[in-house]
Amino acid sequence: MLSRNAQNPEVKLKSDKTDKSLKHTPMKRLSLVILVCASGLASAQSIDYNKIIVTEQETKISFEERLVQMAWRNHPSNKVEQQKVELAQTLRSKARWSWLDNIYVAGNYNEFTGKNDIDAVARAFYPRYNVGIKLPLGTFVQTPLSSQAANDHVLITEYNVNSKKLETRESVMLAVERLKEKFKIVKLRERIQEDYFLMFQSVEKKFKSGEVTLEVYRQASQAYYSKEEEIIEARSLFNQQRIALEAMIGVELKDVEGYVQFIDKLTTETQER
Repeated sequence: MLSRNAQNPEVKLKSDKTDKSLKHTPMKRLSLVILVCASGLASAQSIDYNKIIVTEQETKISFEERLVQMAWRNHPSNKVEQQKVELAQTLRSKARWSWLDNIYVAGNYNEFTGKNDIDAVARAFYPRYNVGIKLPLGTFVQTPLSSQAANDHVLITEYNVNSKKLETRESVMLAVERLKEKFKIVKLRERIQEDYFLMFQSVEKKFKSGEVTLEVYRQASQAYYSKEEEIIEARSLFNQQRIALEAMIGVELKDVEGYVQFIDKLTTETQER
């Protein structure tokens, strides 16, 4: 005997379709979840460029953020990019109102228009003023295109400003990290130099009492003065980095609020090691 499904092939076909749809349903749900998560991540990763540079109204900020703020405010190249935005906005307004060039008002003054008792016929041939509108067909095409091009130019200049903000923040932060590195190297070499100085003093004392040879004294002296040279080099590199950072912000670091605390913190971190 044939089974019920075998006797009714339509029922079997519908059953197969239902099974397939059930199998694909979890995959469809998973795909939907992935799409929703991807869109959420895309929106979450967007940058608020107004927070890249801390505003002037913010007073309680770190020393590093203050340097970024000053670099953005004081460096001429940043002002150039901001002026380009204002110029582009002005040109955009000009493009939007360019259609007004087709409206004109003209005045006439002669021996006829200057008379109050001139007859109506003469007044028609010699009016005191003319008001007219000319509408070339190209106006309906050129004005929208010019406005769109001007608007795109504004967007480009704004993108350049945002890019400049990121560059300024990156440059200042990297410069601060290099300054920290050079300062800590100076402090570390000063500690090493102190140890070599104590060893040199001990060898010098023994040399004077005849306990060590001249060769031992010479080696101790060379080792000590070698560390002195390393300190001079380290201080020079620190000063070079300081000057480079000052060129970014436009003022000397010692005049920036929080610099003393910044140096004290670095000194403490070096001593704790």
